[in-house]
Amino acid sequence: MERIRLGPSELLPPTTRTDFIEAIRRDMVRWPERGPGGMDASGRTCTVLTVCRGLRMLRPGEHVSKREAATWAAREFPEYANLIDQALKWRSTGGAVVPGPGVEETHRFVEGICAAEQRALVRSGYDAISYAYKDDDGRPSGPVGDDRSPYPEWIAELRALLRPGSRVLDLGCGAGVPAAKLLVQSGFQVTGLDFSRVQIERARHLVPQAKFIEADMAEWSCEPTTFEAVVSFYALIHVPLSDQRALFPRIRRWLKPGGYFMAIVGHHRWAGVEEYYGSPMFWDNADAATYLGWFAAAGLEVLWRRFVPEGDSGHTLILAMAR
Repeated sequence: MERIRLGPSELLPPTTRTDFIEAIRRDMVRWPERGPGGMDASGRTCTVLTVCRGLRMLRPGEHVSKREAATWAAREFPEYANLIDQALKWRSTGGAVVPGPGVEETHRFVEGICAAEQRALVRSGYDAISYAYKDDDGRPSGPVGDDRSPYPEWIAELRALLRPGSRVLDLGCGAGVPAAKLLVQSGFQVTGLDFSRVQIERARHLVPQAKFIEADMAEWSCEPTTFEAVVSFYALIHVPLSDQRALFPRIRRWLKPGGYFMAIVGHHRWAGVEEYYGSPMFWDNADAATYLGWFAAAGLEVLWRRFVPEGDSGHTLILAMAR
């Protein structure tokens, strides 16, 4: 894995993209130990600008000043432009003109940046491993591949609940096999969504009857009540938990009342980055009870849930109805 330097070697050692993000998250967890508010304005300003500088190193790979990095980051992440500008003004005036970044705003910034980088790791990972991960029939291409034989059974259960021609969204569709292909064969109007360009290109070739969109499910949206069903198999487990939780109410809005959501989610709490088919891959899973609570809060009534074993652990398959 390529390593980067965030600053002079006597100040900061070389680090990887994953290590950098994890270091930021660990530091944020320790903020409460520093007293009321967790960190003073100077510390929060330093955090915002250091994150900007680290990202500049991670993405374009250039070592620049904090001001140059902050200007770049404000363009790359416009939702945080005001916060970054506030940090720059506080730094240049010592707090004499504007207050420093607030505690909650800085937390949201760090969480949002970490989540964006984690999603980027997943995107680049699947771009790299697409052909090794699945062959054109949807079978694992190597020994690391996990069993997808239940797919026909799951799609058959959904088919029994829906009318022919129903509109179905496949979130995290990958290369379109086997899920999107089985959905098309079941007589549904299928839209697949994935943020891996390689996966989407393959899906358009392998399942030409479906419509495929290259987009990040954490940011994409559509008109309310567009779909009779939404499925997501082994995709949510790669989405940061903060994004997962925010996604469920949006899925509820995309569904027609009485529509169905079938998804594979976590069974035990676990998060981490591991080598997967030779590329680093990110996972983030809550436990099953947490997902049940999130579904209920989003207006998704859980009809049933099942444990799906995989190796020494497993996942949870949930079928829910939009209320």
